Amino acid sequence: MTLERLSSGLKERCVQVGSLEIPYLETGHGPPLILIHGFGGDSYNFARVARHLRRRFRVLIPDLPGFGKATRAAELTYSIDSQADRIEHFMRSLGIESAHIGGNSMGGFIAARLALRHPHRVESLWLLNALGCPSARHSQMYRDYEETGKLALIVHTVRDFDNLMKKVSYRRILIPRSVRRVFIERAQRDAALHSAIAMELSERAIALTEQKARVTQPTLLVWGAEDQILSPDCIPEQKQVFPNHDVIVMPRVGHLPMLEYPRRVALDYLAFFDSRITSDDAGPIRSANETNR
Repeated sequence: MTLERLSSGLKERCVQVGSLEIPYLETGHGPPLILIHGFGGDSYNFARVARHLRRRFRVLIPDLPGFGKATRAAELTYSIDSQADRIEHFMRSLGIESAHIGGNSMGGFIAARLALRHPHRVESLWLLNALGCPSARHSQMYRDYEETGKLALIVHTVRDFDNLMKKVSYRRILIPRSVRRVFIERAQRDAALHSAIAMELSERAIALTEQKARVTQPTLLVWGAEDQILSPDCIPEQKQVFPNHDVIVMPRVGHLPMLEYPRRVALDYLAFFDSRITSDDAGPIRSANETNR
C-alpha cells in the first residue's frame, strides 16, 4: 500500500473531528474533491484513480469511522446521516467551504445525504455503483443473503475474503500477498462491528426515493454492468433523485470501477467536470447523456 500511495503522490494525514480522529490521504492542487469509500473499504480504494486526478484537484480521501484506520467504538452511531455529518465536520476542520464529492457504494449514499443535509457544501456529485435506491438491492449478493442469511461483506475466514473479492470485481484486482494478509486480518477483527453496522444500516437507512429526495447539483452516475453487490437496475430511480445527471454504464466492470479501470474512470470524470462544471452553458441533462462504455 505504501508503494501505491507514493506512486499516486498521496500523503497520509489525520484530523480531529470532534472526539474522533479521521485519517485521510491527500494529493494534488486545485478545487477540493473528497472521495468516500464504501462498506468494508478504506481510503486506498480511491488511491489508483487519485493518480489521474491530482493535476486538476486537491484530492482528499478520508477513512470513515468504523473502517480503515479510523476510530472504532461500539457506542458510535454509524448511520448514513451520521457519516454524512462527519464528512461535513471533516470539511469544516480543514477549512473547506465546499467541494466536489464522490463516493462508491455506501460512500455514494453518504455523498447524496451530504448534498441533501448540507447543500451549500456540495458543488457536484460523482456516484460510483452507489447505494441509496431500492432496486440497487436486486443483486446477486442480496439474493444470496435472502437464501443463506450470510452477507458477503462480512468476513470471518480466508474463504469469505476470497469469495468477496470474486463478487466485488469483474476484472481480477491484483493484491500483493502481504497486503492481502493485512486486509483479511483487519476484516476478521472488524466482523462483529461491521455486522452491527450492517444491521443498523438495514434498519435505519431510508431509501432516497422513499424520502422523495431531489438533489439538484450536477451528478455523474457510474455503474459497472456486472456488479454483484448492488444492481444497476436502480438507475431509473437515481435519475429521479438526481435530475441533473449524466450516466455511464461500463460493460465487463464490477462493483469497484475505480479499482478495475482507474484511468478510464478518471478520464470519464474529467470529461464530465469539463462539460458540466466548468462549462458556462451547463444546462439540464437529457436522456441522451446515458452512455455505455
